Amino acid sequence: MGQARRGWLLGAVLLASLISTLPAAAQAPLIADMPWLTAHSVKQGKRQVSYFVADHGADKPTILFIQGSGCDSWFERQDDGSLEPRTNAAAIILDRQDINAVLVEKPFSNDEDADRGDECSPAFIADFSADSWQAALSAVLTDVRRTLPPDAAPIMLFGHSEGADMAAYLVGADPDIGRAAIIAGGGLDILFEMTSFAYIGGGWTGVREEEAGKMSDRLRAIMNGKGRDDEILWGSSLRQWRSFLRRPPGLELLKSDASLLLVGGTRDKDASMLAMEASYALLVAGGHDVTIWRLVGADHRLMARGDRAETRRHYNQAIDWLIGRKLVVQDKGAIPANATVQ
Repeated sequence: MGQARRGWLLGAVLLASLISTLPAAAQAPLIADMPWLTAHSVKQGKRQVSYFVADHGADKPTILFIQGSGCDSWFERQDDGSLEPRTNAAAIILDRQDINAVLVEKPFSNDEDADRGDECSPAFIADFSADSWQAALSAVLTDVRRTLPPDAAPIMLFGHSEGADMAAYLVGADPDIGRAAIIAGGGLDILFEMTSFAYIGGGWTGVREEEAGKMSDRLRAIMNGKGRDDEILWGSSLRQWRSFLRRPPGLELLKSDASLLLVGGTRDKDASMLAMEASYALLVAGGHDVTIWRLVGADHRLMARGDRAETRRHYNQAIDWLIGRKLVVQDKGAIPANATVQ
């Protein structure tokens, strides 16, 4: 190799090393007015798991947020190349500057350039399951913990819908998680939850009371291996359904000593409040530190009047609870015993 070529390679290596060590503020921000938001990745098995960190300082508590079902990114790319929060949930989280927020992308999910509603990729369908997603989230938890100071408070969890089930799996397996907010999910068992809709109003599948046995038998057959893994049912692969059916979230919660906040809407047609009540009853019987917050008349997005401001308020109240503030609620109806009413 000639001297000039060796010199060029050495220069390239030094330049790459310099760029990789630049502080985040010296690089173009992902979102124009959010220089504290940075992108990261960690290798888990053969997969590269991407995640974002909204870092507001080492003195702030860290919360890992887990989104619901689907394969969309937390963000969408604008025409100028910058990113914007894709969902109301992401915008709410990023507005909090009193926490450090970790937002994890599902492996093989649609990237920031995809349109909302795009179908999930074959790679995502072949990979995604409760177990594979938990492994990815655990890898991010380990990676983030390496960056925290020795006296940092334990990382907390906030999961909504499918993310609530994943939070249940994580707290059941990770004793270092001290607090978790389980939002519109985390019910006792998926089979119980979906069958229960036959008795409380149909739910999103529209199942009627006389169809309870049929629904139960169908789900049990899927759990026991009937159907191809890549077959799509109700928007998800049978591989995904099988993995969640075989792992009751409520039983995972019972394995944990974490302090838990369960939040659900009494008119939720996507996640049965009855299943959350069953988890709560078992946790109380087992002597766990658990609070349940029943949002009277609210749906899966925690809205009783169809106003997105309701979701924002309830998210912020749950985050306040996580970071040690007293749960302060404005809603009338069933109020947690340890909450105050404004």
